[in-house]
Amino acid sequence: MHQLSQGNFEHQLKLKRHDEIGQLSEDYNTLALTLAHNEQVRKRWLANTSHELRTPIAILMGELEAMQLGVRPLSVENIRSANDEAHHLKRLIEDLHMLNSAELGGMHFTMQPLSIAELLLTVKQKYTTIFKNNAIELNITEFSEEITISADNTRLMQLFGNILMNAVHYAQCSKLQIAVTKVTSISQNYVVINIEDNGIGVEDEHLAHLFEYLYRVDDARNRQQGGSGLGLSLCQHIVHAHQGEIAAMRAPLGGLGIMIKLPMEY
Repeated sequence: MHQLSQGNFEHQLKLKRHDEIGQLSEDYNTLALTLAHNEQVRKRWLANTSHELRTPIAILMGELEAMQLGVRPLSVENIRSANDEAHHLKRLIEDLHMLNSAELGGMHFTMQPLSIAELLLTVKQKYTTIFKNNAIELNITEFSEEITISADNTRLMQLFGNILMNAVHYAQCSKLQIAVTKVTSISQNYVVINIEDNGIGVEDEHLAHLFEYLYRVDDARNRQQGGSGLGLSLCQHIVHAHQGEIAAMRAPLGGLGIMIKLPMEY
């Protein structure tokens, strides 16, 4: 215990006993591993956050200084470029604030009966023009049975927005497909929503990390497009607040697939 209190989380007990002391040693080792993992997550979070904040600030200051020294002309185009970096920084701070609110329970949800068919119709109407401008075909599998869940409509629209805009900006796809299936069990009925694209996809080693804070598959491309690396983390918070599950996988279409599982109303 003294080793743990000093921050030495690598220390392990090796007691081959089958009594209460043996069980205590196993619990100690589990605690040490958990503390070591949490410490690594904390350090990575601090490093990633400082890196993400430092990059747009450095670019913004560099552009302003260049204009101040006369290296770059004080033109509308150069001011627009600096303004874009300021907006990028603003979006990043807002996303960080939203994630922090979610962690502290400050992300509010208003649960009401919501029709999946109506939700997807709204999604299609909202993003049709964006998909058309980016030459992306959106297909939603028709389903005749009425499926109702208890959900916050605004948060689910945010959920779909983050996933679909990720596909627009990063997937390099020409086709998006949304399929809905109903899963019944003795204790609970679920609706499973699969969102797939035929884009470049994500390598298997990245799939398990896509919902981590500030995780980027392609750091340079994502930053150039203005992404904060927080969108899918927010998606995970939204789904978990609805007592659901979310996972990433290889899609049968060839690109990335996102599976969302939400409990249904009885």
